[in-house]
Amino acid sequence: MTDFAIALAPEPRNGLCGMCGEAALWKKGPRVCILESGSPVCRECAQNHAPQHFALLDLAISAERVGKACKHLLTPPMESLLELNRAAETFALTFPAPLRKAA
Repeated sequence: MTDFAIALAPEPRNGLCGMCGEAALWKKGPRVCILESGSPVCRECAQNHAPQHFALLDLAISAERVGKACKHLLTPPMESLLELNRAAETFALTFPAPLRKAA
């Protein structure tokens, strides 16, 4: 089993995905990486192999985008709030439901 981490990259980089070997362009900022080697993972592989990391990364990117676009507003527009809600729900749904004991 491969362990993953979210790493903050100081610069953009072209390279190969650590899982599938496909060429990809990674922007500056957070990205999903393989913990042992530190090699970045493309979005498709991250979504398939590390869904919790991918959902958290998507939530962080959405929050950053909304924060930059709406920093001058008192309240963000409904579109931005819905985008954040979708990302938060996706993140919440990646965790399995807790098991309950029958009373």
